[in-house]
Amino acid sequence: MSEVASSPLLSIVVPVLQEEKLLGSTLSTYTRELRTRFNAELIVSDGGSTDGTLAIADAVADVVVRHDGAHRQTIAEGRHQGAKAARGAVIIFINGDTVPADVELFFRTIADFAERKGRYARASALACPVHVNPAERKIMDILFHGLQN
Repeated sequence: MSEVASSPLLSIVVPVLQEEKLLGSTLSTYTRELRTRFNAELIVSDGGSTDGTLAIADAVADVVVRHDGAHRQTIAEGRHQGAKAARGAVIIFINGDTVPADVELFFRTIADFAERKGRYARASALACPVHVNPAERKIMDILFHGLQN
């Protein structure tokens, strides 16, 4: 676990379910150094994984939210539970199989947005290009992200 200020500026929420194969790679994008520099916390919200997902999350994330209900948790519920645990002024949602195209620019832009300075000072929300992990990428991902990015 990393050490995050008592009141982080940014909260990155990653909802997951059975992401053992990809999660280590995805979470390594949000290094301790970047999280410290941009005053960010990393939250993994698990939907009830039975593989090694939780062990990976426990080793890297600042906060791990565990679903222990009897019903199957949707990704929307996972995001919501992660948001409830978030302490940052800005909450960032990103899926467990995607990473920002440029992580440094990602953090810098969101920090400027949160501090109401720079190009996005007056924006009410932001979106950024993302890439699907190559191990999971399918033709539909390429088409969808090609159009959306």
